[in-house]
Amino acid sequence: MLKAVAVKNALQTLLAENADGFTVVTPDKRDFDALDIVASPRVLVSFESGQLDRTRSTVNAAAACVHNATLRIVIVAAAKAETDLSVLQNPDASPEEITAALAAQVSAESKVEVILDDITGKVFDIIMRPASRSFYRPNGDAVFVNHWVSNIQYDAQAQPQGALCVKGSRLSIVFTINETPQDVTPLGVGNVNTYTQISTDGVNVGIGITVDNAG
Repeated sequence: MLKAVAVKNALQTLLAENADGFTVVTPDKRDFDALDIVASPRVLVSFESGQLDRTRSTVNAAAACVHNATLRIVIVAAAKAETDLSVLQNPDASPEEITAALAAQVSAESKVEVILDDITGKVFDIIMRPASRSFYRPNGDAVFVNHWVSNIQYDAQAQPQGALCVKGSRLSIVFTINETPQDVTPLGVGNVNTYTQISTDGVNVGIGITVDNAG
């Protein structure tokens, strides 16, 4: 397993252990519906991309290769409108009372915006607090991972889902870690020879390289 993926798993565990008002989606917690999200917003951690040191090749891969990786955290929240149903269901309510109750209702869109702001802030705090510098602990040993939140983005608009309103945000987490192949036996290379082969008709030309493996 790439160390970057192990860091992703460790970050997922960090968020799950410190979850406050949200649920981290893990392989054993992937079945949920919109009402579940109303009760508890969902947080999903995934590997997004990685840039590796191009100077490290299969010839010299025994040395660690610097991996600049990006993880994506997706937060999904949902809400439904709040209305004073006691007034609407009261047959004796006056038109003025009904109008006032409808005017006082809290829209689902405004509610989901508040929820999303709250959970996004909590996730950011968990990731960036000083104690989280060593959340990656292979074999129980703390490894300081230099990481930071490089980007936070919200959905442009909340999406209505029946009586509910759903909206999401995304955080990009960038970190640097060294990747080392499990098999670090270097490739012994002896002489490198080039050759040119020209066919008898003088048209087709073949150019190649031969490597004498030194062991």
